[in-house]
Amino acid sequence: MVIMRKINIYREVSGSLVLVSADLIQIENADISRTPGGRSFTMADGSVTFYPAENDTADFTLIIECSGSQADAVASAVRFGKLYFSGMRVAGTAADSSHVFTGFITEQSAVKIQEISSAADLYNLRIPMKLLLSDGNYVLSEVTA
Repeated sequence: MVIMRKINIYREVSGSLVLVSADLIQIENADISRTPGGRSFTMADGSVTFYPAENDTADFTLIIECSGSQADAVASAVRFGKLYFSGMRVAGTAADSSHVFTGFITEQSAVKIQEISSAADLYNLRIPMKLLLSDGNYVLSEVTA
């Protein structure tokens, strides 16, 4: 089932969240990949030992539709590497308009901007990120403007 949710994207400036772009539309399912952060070792007797980490990694790609000006605003904010997303849904968790997910856009990922229709000023953005976790759960922070 395809979802459509309005989301806002923020960045942090001097401890407060500043709006990058509002009313973008999340158009794809909120699939996520979770990878353990611990380390496994094969012992001398052949047995496997695993040392767990406090958190795993949560990789997510946000797929949105927006206008050209919204795409430009997001593109210029990507350089900060850390963005905040309200209204977004990830797996079974959603952030309402007063809460945000923290997403890290790493140097191994690239935001893809695709023009869908120049006549309709419609763009598709794919924003791969790692989500902030605490004790294995998604961190939802309050929007502070």
